[in-house]
Amino acid sequence: IFGHEGEDAEEVVYVNWLNMVRAGLLGLEFYTPESKSWRQAHMQARFVILRVLLEAGEGLVGLKECTGADGRPDAVITLDRSKIHTVGKSAIQ
Repeated sequence: IFGHEGEDAEEVVYVNWLNMVRAGLLGLEFYTPESKSWRQAHMQARFVILRVLLEAGEGLVGLKECTGADGRPDAVITLDRSKIHTVGKSAIQ
C-alpha cells in the first residue's frame, strides 16, 4: 500500500480500519434525535459502517462504555486486527 509492504502495510490497514470505527462513533455528534435526522450524510455512512462491523460479531469490533481518568463518561473501542481480512472484509462486501 503506497510503498508499504509486510508488517508496515498491515499496520496501515489496521490504523485505517480503526480510524473508520472511531469515525463511526464520532458520527453520532451529527445525529439529531429530536428530528431523527443526520446533518451530514458522510457521518451517517460512517456510523452505518460501525454498526455493520459491530453486527458482524466474532469479536471483530468492540465498544465499551467506561469512565475516563477525568471521571467523565468515556468509551473504549477495540478492533481485532487478526479478523480484518476475514470477518471485516466479509461484513463490508
